[in-house]
Amino acid sequence: MRIKEKSLVMLAVGLASLGSSVVQAEPNDNHRTHWRKCFWSQAYRGAFMHRSRDWPGPSIWWPECPGPKPIDDPGPIDEPDPVVEPDPIDEPDPIDEPDPIDEPDPIDEPDPIDEPDPIDEPDPIDEPDPIDDPNPNPVDVPNPNPVDDPNPNPLPEDDGTIDIPDVPGLPSTYPDETTTGVPEGTSLTPSETLEITEPGTVIDGYEVNGIILVHASNVTIRNTRVIGTGYWSILVDDGLTGVVVEDSEIAGQETTSGTEGSHGIMGPVTVQRCEITGVENGVTPGTGSVIRDNYIHDLGAPGDPHIDGIQIDGNLSDITIEHNTILSTDTSAVMIDNYFGPILNIVVNENYLAGGSYAVYSDGQFDGGQIEGVQFTYNRIEMGVYGYASIEYNTVVDLGNVDAHTGEPIELQ
Repeated sequence: MRIKEKSLVMLAVGLASLGSSVVQAEPNDNHRTHWRKCFWSQAYRGAFMHRSRDWPGPSIWWPECPGPKPIDDPGPIDEPDPVVEPDPIDEPDPIDEPDPIDEPDPIDEPDPIDEPDPIDEPDPIDEPDPIDDPNPNPVDVPNPNPVDDPNPNPLPEDDGTIDIPDVPGLPSTYPDETTTGVPEGTSLTPSETLEITEPGTVIDGYEVNGIILVHASNVTIRNTRVIGTGYWSILVDDGLTGVVVEDSEIAGQETTSGTEGSHGIMGPVTVQRCEITGVENGVTPGTGSVIRDNYIHDLGAPGDPHIDGIQIDGNLSDITIEHNTILSTDTSAVMIDNYFGPILNIVVNENYLAGGSYAVYSDGQFDGGQIEGVQFTYNRIEMGVYGYASIEYNTVVDLGNVDAHTGEPIELQ
């Protein structure tokens, strides 16, 4: 019953609404009342529309809920006052330029220094008069039946050529042309260069225009004259033993101007009673050499020679230089240095040594090694241009050496 009653009521309300003019709900300031109306409207609109789907009458318009009260349009916003621009900053006054600095007065140039008076050059030293050769051009006299001289090399009497004062313990005579070289009267066989390869070979009585090359041990060269035309007059290979050159002559410049850097005799050899001239270096010995009773003089060569009577340039040992006359005109009578290697045990005893920058050198300034065991004993020494001896970077035995002309003792080191 209640359902039917409720339906009738709703129908009556709907018909009443159709019969009257449609009135739009007025807006209500009361939010609560307005909400209720809208709620009722929405709920009952749905129910009514559901019930009236098959309604044959005219369509029904249901009023919408009113919207909120419109907001008053605000008035225009006042424009902000314009920002006042600051007054411009005054430009600073220009800075005055400083007064120019006065240039300093120029410095007076110093007075020029007077040049010293030139030093007078010393008067040149007079060269000593050359020693006269009593027999500059000896002629060999052939002797088909020579008789052996039981004493072929007697010590000569002092002929005054070299002033040798009497000094106890030193020789009173030294080798010269009368006691060295090819004995007078020896017949010589002409020959060109000789090359010796057979051990024990003897070369006796030759005049060689060329050189002699020795490639074997125990070779003897005697009574022979070599007119050298090359870098060596006699060359002995390193490592050989028993090679002897005696009573012979080396004449390197006799027929030519000689050879620059030439050597009279070079290599491991015993040289005795020989006369050596006309080469740059008289003897250049090898290890184990003995150089005794020789006359080495008038050395020379073309170019700019560095003349040494005996030249020992390193990597050598056990050499004896005894009772020779060695006259040099340039570097030294005896040169010992370590240019090519170390030096060990060189004995220089009872010689007459003269000439050169220094008469003797034992110079260890090079990088070849040490110089040890050098002895200069009982020699007569003429002072060279700068002194008796140059001993550098080694210590030598210096015993009994005297000035050649005065006989007064001298010190080499």
